[in-house]
Amino acid sequence: MSEMSADLKVLLVDDHPFVREGIRSFLSDQPGFDVVGEACSAEEALELAAKQKPDLVLLDINMPGVNGIEIVGSLRKLLPSSKILILTVHNSREYVLHVARSGAHGYLLKEAPPEELLQAIKAINKVLDIPRADRSAVRDRARQIAQDAWAADAVRKAVDAVNSAVVAAVVAGSVAATAAS
Repeated sequence: MSEMSADLKVLLVDDHPFVREGIRSFLSDQPGFDVVGEACSAEEALELAAKQKPDLVLLDINMPGVNGIEIVGSLRKLLPSSKILILTVHNSREYVLHVARSGAHGYLLKEAPPEELLQAIKAINKVLDIPRADRSAVRDRARQIAQDAWAADAVRKAVDAVNSAVVAAVVAGSVAATAAS
C-alpha cells in the first residue's frame, strides 16, 4: 500500500480454502501486502499469529469449533498493535454489535467487491493513526451512525408495510363498493 513503507503482513483465517485462496490471490496482486499465513481454525490462527506477528488479521466468524468473534480478545492480547478485520456473510445488527464489542477493528461482508477490502484496510489504518484518547469518540460516533442506519432501515420497512396495508384496504374497499352496487 502506498501509505505504508513496508509490506503489510496479513494472516488469513477462514475455514474455506477457496475463500482464502481468492483473498490471497487478490492481495498478492496489490502492492504493499504480504500474506504470511493462512489458518482454517481459531486454534491454528492463534498459533500462526504468535509465530508470524501479522499487522492485519482477516478473520471469518463462522468456523468449526471456536468462532472468529470468540478469538478476537485473544488475538488482541497476543498482538496488541495488529488490526483485526472480520469478514462474514452475516449482515444483521446483532452480528455487527457482537463484532464491535469483541474489539475487532472492522467488519466487511464477504459479498463486497474486492476493492472494498482495500478501502476497509485503509480505513482501519487511518482510524488507528488517531491518538488513543480520541479513538473512543470516533468509535462511539461510528456506533451511533450504524445504529441510526439500522433504525432508518427499520422505519423504511415499517412505512412500506403501512403503505401496503393502505393500498390493500383501498383495493378491498373498492372491491366491496363495486360488489355492493
